[in-house]
This record gives sequence, structure tokens and C-alpha cells, in this order.
Amino acid sequence: MTPQTPRDFKDAAFGHTARIGAALGNATRVEIMDVLLQGERSVESLAQQVAASVANTSRHLQILAAAGMVTRRAEGTTRYYRVADD
Repeated sequence: MTPQTPRDFKDAAFGHTARIGAALGNATRVEIMDVLLQGERSVESLAQQVAASVANTSRHLQILAAAGMVTRRAEGTTRYYRVADD
């Protein structure tokens, strides 16, 4: 939805900022973003680099993706994540 009024614009901007703040409200997710800023990684590689299980890393990535901060691609059964361009 494109904001129509100044209030709509503020609501959209504040909502987006809140989603990003919530997504970065966990130290592991901040560390994941730090690693991804260095380049695309598989879930398994990220899990190893941040010393977390694959399941927990995957959940953190889902939260970051929902906030629009990362994107993923699949290559066979392997999922690769990178920082979103937007």
C-alpha cells in the first residue's frame, strides 16, 4: 500500500522501523547480519559461524526475512541467504 497522507506515510515508516528494530533485537540475529554483510552464506555455514544449531539459525533467518532484511535462494536442498538489496 502506498501512503496517501502524511499520517499514512508516518504509520508506514514507523511500522517498518519497528519491524527492523524487533528483528535486530537479538544478538544472534545481529551477528548473522554481520556475517551476511560479508557475503551470501548457506544456513549450515551461518549456523557454524554463529555457533548455533541449524534449526535456531533457520528460525532467526525467517525473522530477518519477514522484516525484509535478507533474501534467500535455493540450490537443490541447500538454502542460501544474503542481505536484501532494498
